[in-house]
Amino acid sequence: MTCGRSKIRWLLGIVVLGTAALAATALIVRDRRAVERAAQAARDALAAGRAAQARDPLRFWLRVRPKSAEAHALMAEVELAEGHFSKAKPHFHQAHSLGYPEGQLERIRAIWWARLGRFADAEPTLTRLWESQPRTDPAVDEALAQIFVRTYRFRKARAVIERWIQDAPADGRPFLWLAEVDRRTDLDNPEAWERSYREALRRDPDLDPARHGLAESLRQLHRNDEAAREFATYLARHPEDPVALAGAGLNALERDNLAEAARLLDRALARTPDHPAALKGRAEVDLRRGELTSALRRLNQVIQANPFDDEALRVRARGRAMLGDSAGARADRDAFDRLQKDQAELLQLHRRLRDHPEDSATGAKVVAWMFAHGRDQDGLDWANAILAQEPDHPPTCRLLADYYAQRADGAGLANFYRLKAGAAAGGRPDKKQPLMNTDEH
Repeated sequence: MTCGRSKIRWLLGIVVLGTAALAATALIVRDRRAVERAAQAARDALAAGRAAQARDPLRFWLRVRPKSAEAHALMAEVELAEGHFSKAKPHFHQAHSLGYPEGQLERIRAIWWARLGRFADAEPTLTRLWESQPRTDPAVDEALAQIFVRTYRFRKARAVIERWIQDAPADGRPFLWLAEVDRRTDLDNPEAWERSYREALRRDPDLDPARHGLAESLRQLHRNDEAAREFATYLARHPEDPVALAGAGLNALERDNLAEAARLLDRALARTPDHPAALKGRAEVDLRRGELTSALRRLNQVIQANPFDDEALRVRARGRAMLGDSAGARADRDAFDRLQKDQAELLQLHRRLRDHPEDSATGAKVVAWMFAHGRDQDGLDWANAILAQEPDHPPTCRLLADYYAQRADGAGLANFYRLKAGAAAGGRPDKKQPLMNTDEH
């Protein structure tokens, strides 16, 4: 009897252990399948250019498999796509320490460099990947398009974007870059910008930069009721964006809704007190209400910050005339007329570069124009674009030398560019790549 009970207990123990083993196996299989689903969802989201949609699957993946090199690498990509460089770094280094393939890390590093503006470091790797990849890689396409747009190589940018559109027809982001190319090559064609933004939104209705761009394009086309709807949709998601608040306020001003314009422009100025578009729009509201002193105070603030703001000069001329300051109004109108002529000169230079993008002599004239009109960052961008193609271009180096010589902390760079310009005249110096790494951010 005792022997029989022992046998029964033994058999029950075997059954319990077997059941537990089966349950454990089922849990392992379930977890593995859940991780596989999350991993595929993350890969698919990144391949479609929807980095934000990859975040939750990646969080689950990393919670279950914290030592997954691929999960860390993909999370680094998500953080880079959203501009979170400091958050990308630990995931990138963890992927490296866990043995993620160097070729894939090199790709992420090049995308990172492009986003940091280190185009000379990023371009060789990105170009090699783009030319050799069997199918489109949205992150590589975007990074390479960014480099070509920022360095004013618009034909190359368009070639990348057009293949990106062809290979990823459901991705709205290529149309953002297409609109950017059109903005830079055809300075006054909001119809083209509108088409690109609508194509982007047709593919991704939640692509906020496209929604904002569409609203601004419609405003510039004076289709103000349509623009108001698009601004409202965008601001429902980004109620604190001062640029969009200013644009919506200017649109309300065109609709002669002064109360709404003042409300939106005041909200923009509460967040960015020196926002030039908001200040000019709010000054226009003041003028229409007969509050001339307040209007001139706002316009003076804009012109003091940027003496080359032709729109502010035009509006201030009107305000001064309303106050009876005929001499001041005449001076502002004369300055406005000069700036209009200057703008026409810049437009002509842009058109020449559109047809002859490798014309560095014309590019240097654009650099000179930008520096002469207080647009220093634009001038530096153009200069860097020229030097990316011709590192020792003498006119550009001389312009940079003069620019830095006028800055309190620029003596070293001024001498550097003078030496480059002089060396180019007598023979090119050795070119060395700067030693940089992603740990800078």
